[in-house]
Amino acid sequence: MYITSDPKDKVYKDLLDLAFSECEQFILVVRQNARQGDIPSETMNNVLKGLSTFLIEKKEQYEWPGTRLWSGRDCFGRQQKPALVYYYRTQDGAKKILLDAANSLYSWLQPNLLEDLSFIKKQKPWLISTSHERQAYFETDDEYEIKKIESIKGLEVKTRESIRKNRPKVIYVNDPLNLECVFCKGNLHEGDIAPERSFVCMGCINNGLAICNVDRRIFDPQKINKDDLRIQDTQTLKIGEFDLLEYINKDFLDRKGGLCSKKCFHLFYLNQCIKHLQTYLNLASDNDETTSEIINEIRNNEVNQYILKNKIKQLETIKLIY
Repeated sequence: MYITSDPKDKVYKDLLDLAFSECEQFILVVRQNARQGDIPSETMNNVLKGLSTFLIEKKEQYEWPGTRLWSGRDCFGRQQKPALVYYYRTQDGAKKILLDAANSLYSWLQPNLLEDLSFIKKQKPWLISTSHERQAYFETDDEYEIKKIESIKGLEVKTRESIRKNRPKVIYVNDPLNLECVFCKGNLHEGDIAPERSFVCMGCINNGLAICNVDRRIFDPQKINKDDLRIQDTQTLKIGEFDLLEYINKDFLDRKGGLCSKKCFHLFYLNQCIKHLQTYLNLASDNDETTSEIINEIRNNEVNQYILKNKIKQLETIKLIY
């Protein structure tokens, strides 16, 4: 059962009242890879201090309810750190702190607060939230619990009936995306240009209609020559022993769909290369410490920075061919 809009104010309070009455534990998370996550804000420190009385344990984890982090290194060579997951008892004093610190479920977000407020019942996740994605859902089939969830006034959820029929009644609040399928409306056809941020339902996708990620043209993926969706001129940029574009090239070897022509495929490829190299430059220009050898090589060598910038200019020039 999914929550379809951020529970705020009294809805948030009523939701916590129910969660505290049903569950024995709740968790809060600090992501150590967050840009400001290693330096807790004053508000976060106050929350941690206030909740210390109710702390059961603190663990370093790559996975917690609703989220899984990659362990090892990311595509920029940075060592990924596990998150700090705090487990607390659901007692009234703890609930007061949660209510005083935030006025909605998705307000639990770094750097101001800890993240992903979730509840555990009998050692199993019961209410899971992921603040960055603004998603939350209940893991329960208990009829009595579902009735109590549905009785919270103002809490927008997918009903049991809609889940059974696989037609969830979702209320979208302040969502700029046009959620009416552009094809079902009957106004657009193959070859037309779709408006920005258009929505395509699964039925139309299954019927072979798609919107190109580059020029927004409506096309039938079955009519695309697969040989056109291959890199003609593979881009590389070596700094020391590292090829900065190796990750992008591997990604495009298996890329399928979303692009309507040879031209769009190569423009998309070049744009991704530029974006990837620009990210290296941005990371190298930060003062944050990093475990990435390649980022340190760029940061500490002006020649490498020049090579990167020059490659980006070269790729921008190649784009003009298309």
